[in-house]
Amino acid sequence: MPAKKNAVLLNILGVVILLVVTCLAGIVVFAYYNGVIGCDPLANGQVSNENQIIPLFVMKTLAYPGLPGLFVSCLFSGALSTMSSCLNSLAAVTWEDILKPFWGNISEDKKIWVTRILVVFYGGCGIGMAFMAMNLGGTVLQASLSFTGAASGPLLGIFVLGAFFPWANWIGAVIGSILGFILPMWISIGAYSVGGKTNLPTNTSLCYMYNQIDNSTSSYVTSTEIYTTVMPDESSGGISDLYKVSYLWYPSIGAATVVVVGMIVSAITGFTRKSDVDPKYLIPLFDRIFCCLPSSFRRWLRCYIDFEDPEDIKEEEKDEEFTVDKEGNLYKEEQPSIIGSMKNGDIIDYNIGRYSKLNKPSDNGAPPAYGALEHNNLAFTDESHTRI
Repeated sequence: MPAKKNAVLLNILGVVILLVVTCLAGIVVFAYYNGVIGCDPLANGQVSNENQIIPLFVMKTLAYPGLPGLFVSCLFSGALSTMSSCLNSLAAVTWEDILKPFWGNISEDKKIWVTRILVVFYGGCGIGMAFMAMNLGGTVLQASLSFTGAASGPLLGIFVLGAFFPWANWIGAVIGSILGFILPMWISIGAYSVGGKTNLPTNTSLCYMYNQIDNSTSSYVTSTEIYTTVMPDESSGGISDLYKVSYLWYPSIGAATVVVVGMIVSAITGFTRKSDVDPKYLIPLFDRIFCCLPSSFRRWLRCYIDFEDPEDIKEEEKDEEFTVDKEGNLYKEEQPSIIGSMKNGDIIDYNIGRYSKLNKPSDNGAPPAYGALEHNNLAFTDESHTRI
């Protein structure tokens, strides 16, 4: 378990570093074109899409020998390494979950060919999405986070609903997840079709004027130039304002919808009974937040469900160990129990007390003889005890 936690923490650290570096790169490029150069390449017509601004910056500004080639090679290697694993995973999941129940009896060679065809199919879909992204407004990152955020938000909401609210039922979780997926997806599609938030104005005062012929007489005249920027009218109002929400909020909207709708539907259809809730799947949120309040109030907040401290569970598992006596017999500490044993056709009950004795294997490696009695100690266990 510690190794898994360390892997997750290292992954989080790497993602945070990647996002910070990416944001800093965007800020540097914006400051360069808007402040230093004073010419927006998109408004000036140097590029036709926002996704081309970073490559333009690398090719024009960072045009040192070898650096543009290194940039392109890193771009392609990163994309291909990610896509190869994704394509193989999609093909494997499609075969195991969808096609295998119907074609599970085919030969191994045919299975390999089916997965190869699936890889080609998903690769073609990826190429088609690349051409589609050329016609989408905004960046590729915006398109990716818009649709993936609409799907990941409800998934987060289901875990939050189940882990923090023990009274929620499965009906609320299902209906909440459906609505939590529909709402951000609807906002995302509306932002692309109707038009979402308008970008902030950029500086074009120092751009060169292309395709113009200037035939004039110059004279030394002092003049004052005033640059004005016409802002578009955004007073649309109504439901159009919903499409102006940033795509970074889509996962939060989906998760909040799942929790709110799930709670309302659970209240209408009936809360989950306390006896049906397994405490090990819950997180004692109120105990952590309101740790200074009386225990009776905190117990009321968690619906009178008693949680076991993870540290106490670890100590119990650590204390549950086997002991070996001088004769090599193996013992395990257990609660007192009554077990029936057959002797001369009669059922006799024996109380094995706090320790149950388990026969050790014989010298020749044969399993122990279960059901034998030695010195009034029970030398076998039934299904309620562990056989070793």
